[in-house]
Amino acid sequence: MRDEYTYNTGRTDIILKEYGRNIEQLVKFISSLDDKALRTQYAYTLIALMKQLHPIQKQLDDSQQRIWDHLQVMSDFELDIDSPYPTPTENMMFKKPRKVEYN
Repeated sequence: MRDEYTYNTGRTDIILKEYGRNIEQLVKFISSLDDKALRTQYAYTLIALMKQLHPIQKQLDDSQQRIWDHLQVMSDFELDIDSPYPTPTENMMFKKPRKVEYN
């Protein structure tokens, strides 16, 4: 038996709840790798896994780019890989919509 237990109350919050803590731990592992080619290879594998977890994403128009953006969000925009889409910035992802003017 393990002497030390980790409870969810003592862990950091999950960034994207639809993927869960295990996917975020995989993103953290990929971010810790030194070789960029290996990080890119693992990122493509993780993207395939994320697509299997959420098959409804395939029906959306921008599903491919959305999943790659989610990967960057979970890595806190620090994952350096060769992505097929431009890397989003934190300002792009969390900007507020413009205010709608009423008459």
